[in-house]
Amino acid sequence: TLQGTGSSVMQVSGTFTASTNTVAYEGNGATTIAGLTSSNAYYNLTIGQAADGNTVTYTSGGNTEVTRVLTITSGGAGTHTFSASSSTITLSGTTGTPFVATGTLDGSTSTFIYTGIYASGNTTVASGATAAYFNLQVNNGSEIYDTAGTVTVNGDITVTAGTFDLANQSMNVAGGDVNVVGIFLGKNPVTSCNNTGTLTVSGTGNIGGAGTFSPCKLTIDGTSTLAGALTVTGDLTINTSKSLSTGAGSYAVAIN
Repeated sequence: TLQGTGSSVMQVSGTFTASTNTVAYEGNGATTIAGLTSSNAYYNLTIGQAADGNTVTYTSGGNTEVTRVLTITSGGAGTHTFSASSSTITLSGTTGTPFVATGTLDGSTSTFIYTGIYASGNTTVASGATAAYFNLQVNNGSEIYDTAGTVTVNGDITVTAGTFDLANQSMNVAGGDVNVVGIFLGKNPVTSCNNTGTLTVSGTGNIGGAGTFSPCKLTIDGTSTLAGALTVTGDLTINTSKSLSTGAGSYAVAIN
């Protein structure tokens, strides 16, 4: 447990071995979270002392990997915020819930990458009002990544490998790009879409790709260009003064 504040609470220039332990940052003032990856990666990383009543911003000091669970605690009467800055945060935990945010995530200009496999089911991508990503990526060809609430992505989402199952929830992608090399489904299987969850894409960018792109409902609220075939199992809505182009590849659009 680290209760100091400032930018030098934890500094590693040699080797740090987390083993199966938890590193908890509990300072009551602005604190920098040391960026540790690869052999120096965190096992469990906990940000903030739960319900301590303090309002504190903890800022990422660099690229970070957590091999089990990243937790942002609630401040109770206060607010704990983790500002991920411009870091890449890799979540390789295999618990099924590698990221727990009862505090607040400020995605800033960061990228969160989920890479773990949960042997007993799917891996859940943290969602809801407390978890606002900038860029979000899932990357493991052997896993299904799903969600239990609305996902906010202020940049772009990339399905590099594996399946991203929106699970009849909604997602807002403000950066314009939905890059699909793996599989993006509004619900797995798509026959279970219930028309309650909508993928809304704003900004300017490409949607789809070489993989399977099949949202339940899709709303275009910007300028989107297809980068691969699109299948919408519910409603396709293009808002006033917005556009969807099939692009140079003349990709197919199917509305079932």
